[in-house]
Amino acid sequence: MFCGNTAKKPASCSQGAIESPGAVSHAMTADFVFHEVRRERDVGQHNAVVGELERWCYLPYPACSRRNLEKVDLFLVASPSPASISASRATSTSTTAGAGEDASSAMVGAVGVVWVPLAPGREVEGYIQVVLVQPAYRRRHIAEDLLRRVLRLVEGGDPVRRIFRWRLHTMVSAPQTTAYLRRVLPENDNPAVQDELLEEMERLVAAVPRVYEKLGFTIRKNIYAYYNKSADAVEMVRRG
Repeated sequence: MFCGNTAKKPASCSQGAIESPGAVSHAMTADFVFHEVRRERDVGQHNAVVGELERWCYLPYPACSRRNLEKVDLFLVASPSPASISASRATSTSTTAGAGEDASSAMVGAVGVVWVPLAPGREVEGYIQVVLVQPAYRRRHIAEDLLRRVLRLVEGGDPVRRIFRWRLHTMVSAPQTTAYLRRVLPENDNPAVQDELLEEMERLVAAVPRVYEKLGFTIRKNIYAYYNKSADAVEMVRRG
């Protein structure tokens, strides 16, 4: 889905692919479990999650660097529930990670947050650095469920630090963005297939800001050529 940047002047990292807007279906997410991985508390699991996300596909967004992933203070990770894993094993000969393995082993989606101190006082900003779901699971409303769970937090990594606001960047539809998508999408010898893939990516880009708006975010500003100095973006904020 995406990876963001905590600097005041955004870098050319991305956000990932969120599902199209729609009501969260608890039936669709009932087969998954959600758990936190904190950078300072869960060092080994945090490193494992970073290593796994570094290998995932971020299209249509640029890949998130390991350096930016390592800055994440909190990952909320979605994995198949033990019951769904058992059912899958009963009907398939393929191997799937068990419930006792590390957070990255069966991970299908993750949201990563960086806590940014706001001076003066003890308030922090929750900067949503990455939102990413495996392509095969993007119609299961996992990203939206992960985001809703993260946005319920009131403490920024420390009981005395209150979350004042949430902030993120995401790609938006624009001629610049379409030109960027044409350059980064995999080439296909069939022009019709290539056009269909482009249209699919354009629909995805248009849908993501609407998901955030439904979650209470508003557009703070438009940013020209944010992604790879090419695709346009918006900065969105939400009060904590």
